Amino acid sequence: MRVSKMTVYRLVHNGEFTPLLWERKVGDEINIKGAKGRFQLQEDGRTCLLVASGTGLAPFVSMIETLRDRGQTRDLILLHGVSHDYDLARRDELEALVASGSFPLRYAGTVSRPDYNQFVDDYIIYNASLAYTGLKGFKIALGVKNLFNTDPPFAITYDGNTGAGSSWEPRVTDPRGRSYTMSVEVKF
Repeated sequence: MRVSKMTVYRLVHNGEFTPLLWERKVGDEINIKGAKGRFQLQEDGRTCLLVASGTGLAPFVSMIETLRDRGQTRDLILLHGVSHDYDLARRDELEALVASGSFPLRYAGTVSRPDYNQFVDDYIIYNASLAYTGLKGFKIALGVKNLFNTDPPFAITYDGNTGAGSSWEPRVTDPRGRSYTMSVEVKF
């Protein structure tokens, strides 16, 4: 079987498959074995609800394109759920198709983490603690949080929870810098 078009939505850096595809150039031949089972639209004329998450959108887009190419229509509702808005693959194309009114499609893209900022760097802090338990019934512990006083990544974003503008990403950082702890425990 010869496939004339293949779409890969995004590179998953630690993935097993997409890094291999990213090494290919347009025009390279690849061997893909066909899908097992049957996943197709029934020709019963009923409204069809298509629900996809992430890259599961691909077969539904293929079905829509096939119907359009054949000049067929079918009342379709497409729900596409992703974690981040930048994962809504083909969103512009699908919204344009809906807006054109040329095909009976209703489309809703849903995002579970709308406030996530992909441009905030990773943030790692190191903590250290030391405890002394040499005396019976006595314990003292000292600690340092954010040992190297690492500044959190700065995000130029609006925080809908706090109303803050440019700030630190509150779910992953503590802008206070280094702090010290001490606890004493005495048992009688």
